[in-house]
Amino acid sequence: MGDAGMLVPVGFTFVEYEKGDTLGKLLGYISLLPVFIGFGLGVLILARRELGTIVLLCGLILDERLNAVLKAAIQEPRPARPGDGAEANGADPTHKVWGEHGMPSSHTQFMFFFASYLALWVCFRLRPRPTAYVGERGLVVLQGAVVVGVFALAGLVGYSRVYLVYHTPAQVLVGCFVGTVSGTGWYALMATVLAPWFGAVEEWGISRLLLLRDSSPLDDVFLLEYNATRAAKRKPKEQ
Repeated sequence: MGDAGMLVPVGFTFVEYEKGDTLGKLLGYISLLPVFIGFGLGVLILARRELGTIVLLCGLILDERLNAVLKAAIQEPRPARPGDGAEANGADPTHKVWGEHGMPSSHTQFMFFFASYLALWVCFRLRPRPTAYVGERGLVVLQGAVVVGVFALAGLVGYSRVYLVYHTPAQVLVGCFVGTVSGTGWYALMATVLAPWFGAVEEWGISRLLLLRDSSPLDDVFLLEYNATRAAKRKPKEQ
């Protein structure tokens, strides 16, 4: 009969936890953070049209392809998960329904790529200006909080993959390493090679048609947009 008619899950979004395990349920949702982040970046690109965000999303997609290549090369199986439904097919109850290998963890690699890239972007390319409410020291504290927070979330995703028995600790640790290295490398490529071309790319016909832009050289772009919007609304009344 072979594999005909066999049902397989969409691995990146398929999460199970033990019934009655409140922590497992919470970690199951945390484990889906890469999906929420990917969706959020897509929405952000449609709303803001920022070249830097497009580059980040392209980097995450390439990182996922790297993960697939590493899994195919290493071919280390995932840990066996008792009670995953194989009994219904008369199979060994520790048989895994997953069709892919587990080394390294794709969820963890995704999150540490995102955390590394975002941390570097916040520290070196974000240019907020002090206000009457938040001074320079406060901005440094906020930047530090963002960096710590995003790495904490990445760590929680890695922990969730071990807790829910989708990966071994080694698979998660390798995912942390690969994601951090690839995220740092992609940021370096963006900052040194791609970003200097953003100004020229903005002038392309397709870029002007799609309203693509690069706001990173501007200080406090949200305040500039806020003031420009208010000025544009008052202009017809003044005429």
